Amino acid sequence: MGLPACHGAAEIIEGAGRSGEQLRAELRARADEEARRITDNARREIEAERRKAIDSVRAEVADLVVAATERVVGETLDDQRHRKLIESAISSVGEDSRS
Repeated sequence: MGLPACHGAAEIIEGAGRSGEQLRAELRARADEEARRITDNARREIEAERRKAIDSVRAEVADLVVAATERVVGETLDDQRHRKLIESAISSVGEDSRS
């Protein structure tokens, strides 16, 4: 093998090395982006489930308060009026806990 052939082979090897590095960097960037996308989706799903759970607990608490109030008062009051009072109480408790 002469000097020009050896020099050409070195260029080919160097070019292949650069191509490999570029490919590796590109694959890493794709993997990082996919990981970010998966993480963002998981966070959104967790937040939606958290909100759903809070709404469910609020509704359950409201129903329990209505039932307890009816027992204490000894009569059934207007459901709409009960719900309004309960939502007001829940909101004030939420505000108190943030203070």
